[in-house]
Amino acid sequence: MRSIFGNVFETRPVSKTQNTTDATATTVYSALLAEEQTISITVKGTVRSSDGAINGSFLTTGVYYRNTAGNVTAVNAAQHDIFTDYTGGATAEVTLVINTTTQAIDIKVTGQTSVNFQWNLDISGIKVSY
Repeated sequence: MRSIFGNVFETRPVSKTQNTTDATATTVYSALLAEEQTISITVKGTVRSSDGAINGSFLTTGVYYRNTAGNVTAVNAAQHDIFTDYTGGATAEVTLVINTTTQAIDIKVTGQTSVNFQWNLDISGIKVSY
């Protein structure tokens, strides 16, 4: 929907890939949030280790808002892991992290120590402004 005030609803799907080699959280994408906006973020994807021993699928979502002169804030603890299905013993994860320095939600992946992972993520965000 478009009004004389600009985009009221906005959807920007993004596909990202990332390699990880350890248990360090790595930012794959940052969703910026302007003042007076709310965003619902959904991240879905698949991960596979280089030796094929660890495989997984995930669906994570969260809702965030930013008021005038305020920081990005989570609604109801924000991140909800709707679905995760990993090979037994896997500790790889996807997290949505508030970044008040850049006023964004950082989408991060965390692998495992001494394991090479390939991540494929589809990230969608629906924003509304008032």
